[in-house]
Amino acid sequence: MELGDHVLRVPPLRRSQARARLRGRMPEADFEEQILKELHRLAITPEAARWIADNLRGTTTRDVEQRKASRQTLEQALSYWRS
Repeated sequence: MELGDHVLRVPPLRRSQARARLRGRMPEADFEEQILKELHRLAITPEAARWIADNLRGTTTRDVEQRKASRQTLEQALSYWRS
């Protein structure tokens, strides 16, 4: 699954419903249901979560390896100059 070119488009909340809620016209249960529907729609799939985790794991592993190599090089340079 390629997500690199994926663009998340989120429509604005339904203004008429949001305004009605602010004026006390929308029952609280309806408002909560609307929010839950929006959150459910925005939730990522388990497949997408695995893809994200796999890519982050690879990125962080490479980053740690690069930092270790840099540290070893700096420590070697310091030990050379100290002797």
